[in-house]
Amino acid sequence: MATVVNRVTGQVHVSVNTPDYPPEDYLIHPVIPSEPRGHWQLPILGSVILLKPSTEILAARKTIRKDELAAEYKAALDQCYTPAQQLKFIALLAAPGNNVERTTYISQGLTWEAQGAALCLFPAQDQVDAATTLEEVDAVTLATTGWLATDPKISVRTAEAING
Repeated sequence: MATVVNRVTGQVHVSVNTPDYPPEDYLIHPVIPSEPRGHWQLPILGSVILLKPSTEILAARKTIRKDELAAEYKAALDQCYTPAQQLKFIALLAAPGNNVERTTYISQGLTWEAQGAALCLFPAQDQVDAATTLEEVDAVTLATTGWLATDPKISVRTAEAING
């Protein structure tokens, strides 16, 4: 005689004949959490009854994961253009007497960076927002390969040399 738990419904059966309950449908001899069944994560996929994460824990993990994705995006950008180069481009755009040709040249990089955020970072962060479990949050990845391949490869030296 054993205690079994239905993997889909979470229904607990006490003192039952285990051969009548197939292991693919029931957990046999599980440790029953003290929390009510409404707090259990169903369906039960493994050999342990897991609890649903609280809304606060899930929200905190989402915030952390979105920050991690933003840092991954920034690291990918920094591999193409160092922070010093990025600042130099901004300074060149803001310089008095800047010309249209230089602005157009530097804008290629700015447009490319904005496309990366729109095509890579924001969709990944949206997936995090839509996640309902910690596992779903942690499974979201940032796909930058396609975006990185379209880098216009602008240079500070070329931008400085454009006098228009």
